[in-house]
Amino acid sequence: MPVVSAANLERLRSKRLWGKLGILVFRPLIIARGVATGTSKGVRSVPLSGYSADETVEQYYTVIAGSTAGDDDGGKTRLKSVDGSTLNVAANNIDWPNYPYVSVLREILPWTILPDLQNDYMDWNIPYSDQNTNYHPLARIGPPAWGLTGETLKFYSDSEAIAGSIVSHSWSFPGGSPASSSSAGSAGSPIEVSFATATGHVPNYVKYTVTASNGKSHTRFNPIWIVDQFTDMYCQFTVESMSGSEGSGGWEARFKIHGDATTSEFPQDAMIMVVSQDWYDDEKVSVGGNWTHRENVVYMGWITQGTVFRNAEDKSITFSTKGPIPLMKDLLSWPANLEYKSNPGAWSQLSGMTCDRAAFHIVTERTTMDHIVDINLTGNTKTLRYVDIPESDPATQLNDYCLSPIGARAMSDRQGQIYFSRNPNLRPLGERTSIPTVMDIEYQDVRDDPGATYDVEDMYEKTAQVDFIGFSYNGEDVVPFYSL
Repeated sequence: MPVVSAANLERLRSKRLWGKLGILVFRPLIIARGVATGTSKGVRSVPLSGYSADETVEQYYTVIAGSTAGDDDGGKTRLKSVDGSTLNVAANNIDWPNYPYVSVLREILPWTILPDLQNDYMDWNIPYSDQNTNYHPLARIGPPAWGLTGETLKFYSDSEAIAGSIVSHSWSFPGGSPASSSSAGSAGSPIEVSFATATGHVPNYVKYTVTASNGKSHTRFNPIWIVDQFTDMYCQFTVESMSGSEGSGGWEARFKIHGDATTSEFPQDAMIMVVSQDWYDDEKVSVGGNWTHRENVVYMGWITQGTVFRNAEDKSITFSTKGPIPLMKDLLSWPANLEYKSNPGAWSQLSGMTCDRAAFHIVTERTTMDHIVDINLTGNTKTLRYVDIPESDPATQLNDYCLSPIGARAMSDRQGQIYFSRNPNLRPLGERTSIPTVMDIEYQDVRDDPGATYDVEDMYEKTAQVDFIGFSYNGEDVVPFYSL
């Protein structure tokens, strides 16, 4: 988290803020298409006739099936790979013979990745090799970006090696100058890229791949919107509701778009961003957020299914959105029984398993979230010997089973970054010295007179039974136990 600078404190405390807000919508572009032939319902290898692609088709892109070209009335699934003119896709229930028109969208959605527990495969057909010994690194490049045509945007990575060390970086900036870079960049010395052509609401993906010394790599994709002028966004809107906090897991919001819009302009599952142009007095600058050079990203989330409505009377559009962790609570994730092993031989065995590594496994091997948002681990190294995780949603699996032994939870900020964060009140006093001072609060920062509220303790006369659950820690191992 960036520390609030003295200059920004001065702006916040003494200068008048005024600005503009706009909403950007991710409308996916069809980049490949074909007609399914010789298939049956639910197959995961789909041969296509007349297959053509306009650009590189990436793993994790979205595949839709329809009764007519470009339609999605047959459903959608996740792309795993392309083999000639055959698409290999994730588990699905698509009736390919009756919805034969197949399209690939330049869009990566939040998905869970389901294992084949009987055969010990991940994503149904990926056997275990060394994934839980030679861990891949974590690529982190911050929130999505936006800018005006001709404007210089700044990029850098803050990636982490889970095993070994980071040895190389590879950036791709479609439509940008430069179009690529092999530098990591930094907050103080970022990679500067300009974009001459507007994308409107059909953004490109910035692609970044980091490689570690063990030969493993990890790729992040970030949308980048470029507009000719700020008013090319949706600037006439009302925030009907916004609730949440990082402490509660993340943010949710509902918006109303004014003007003569249509529901097709706001596809369900689409990512949206609320962005800003800010002035402090006459100085154009934005303050806030958890990623340097993305201070003008106010909120990021996805349009939730079944929430887009058009008011026929005033022609407005309303829709609801959720940030990363709230959205993960709507996904289904299969059971995971993980155990500590020195030499793992199965997907359920992790070398040097800690709470962090168990959570790392859930979010990187069993979801696509690590490819579309940043994942920040706690850095805690306490050993976890085993953990039995029932079928649930990924957020619950992370919070209740992987992170609870060290007093941590998964949370997402308003800009869409995920943090596995430990509760400061549950950390030993000696560890609290590492918590940075973001700002020194002065009396002038208090909006109202400071005060305190005290709750009266509830008293109970009789207790029939008390159940306890907890974790024992001997300095090395964290072991769950029950005590009745």
